[in-house]
Amino acid sequence: MRIGVSLLNLRLAKMGGFEVFAKQIVELLPKCSKNDEIIFFVNSSNREFVSEKELVIEIPWSENKTNFFRIVEAILPNFKNPINPIIYQQKIDIMLYPHQAMFPIGINVPSVIVVADIQHIFFKKYFKLMDLIFRKLVYDRAIFKCNKIIAISQFTADSLLTNFSLDRNKIEVIHHGFSDSKFNIMNPVAVNEPYIYYPAASFPHKGHRTLFDSFAFLKRNKKIPHKLILSGMRNKFWKKIIKYIDEDIKEHIIDYGFIDYNKVKYLYHKANVVVFPTEFEGFGLPVLEAVQFNKKIICSRLSIFDELGVPKQYQVDFSNQNELYEAIISETPFKLEKKPLSWEDSITRIYNVIKETAI
Repeated sequence: MRIGVSLLNLRLAKMGGFEVFAKQIVELLPKCSKNDEIIFFVNSSNREFVSEKELVIEIPWSENKTNFFRIVEAILPNFKNPINPIIYQQKIDIMLYPHQAMFPIGINVPSVIVVADIQHIFFKKYFKLMDLIFRKLVYDRAIFKCNKIIAISQFTADSLLTNFSLDRNKIEVIHHGFSDSKFNIMNPVAVNEPYIYYPAASFPHKGHRTLFDSFAFLKRNKKIPHKLILSGMRNKFWKKIIKYIDEDIKEHIIDYGFIDYNKVKYLYHKANVVVFPTEFEGFGLPVLEAVQFNKKIICSRLSIFDELGVPKQYQVDFSNQNELYEAIISETPFKLEKKPLSWEDSITRIYNVIKETAI
């Protein structure tokens, strides 16, 4: 079987947890079967993401050109995408689209898409009108056209069933994975004080402003000795967020922005506590990453964190400074109440869905 994997939507250093997931797809999917060929479709901007040892078809388009054709394809459903003949030449039996949008969408072979969330339906206020229109055109079409949907959580699956007329059997729930591999310190960053760590892209729903307000309260009242360390992709919205950091608090906050994942792991490793004040998540990889490094993680009160097994004691209202403080100083050992999948198990389950869908 020849399995095509479209990574044409991948924008390096701009997509947060999806990039972590995509890396696991690239590394582990080819190991699932020696009898199949995995062909990764990339563009000129993300070619480096896939190892030279893998089968790769590079579309000679920049990220901007790829985005242009994505828009054209969304607006013109009958558009003949110039990528289509390239894919047909590879005699693909089935396509995997790991990031919920199918690009190109006009390939007439069985297809599986991975859906992380449908946040744009729940939080329209965080999206520009053109983004909402684009997502509706692209995501809705993909959800109905594909043969199988892999939802990364039961929460996402339930959201899809509530908002779209779908056969429940079309959706398979497969959680992201957990890595228990030994930690290898590489490219460490210099941190010599106790700190709270928040790894997240600067999207509006990630709750940075609420965290800044509560952290400032705790520091001014000398409740905690910690600094607040941040990392993650930074977009235009970040300039608005950091305006809410008061001058007397700035010295206690360090933002590394987007950094190499080895440095992210080091920051997890040295953190006293990890926080996740998000308003919405389809999954929440920082939960499993914190567990990998035996760290307590304090999360918002969301159903997805119940699904992952985060103890109620460590789900708080981040706008309530006392709740946050009690969770930070708690000496109750942190342990997930549900056993996570390994990345190997997660990707193997995805492979099995691909194989079953191709038959």
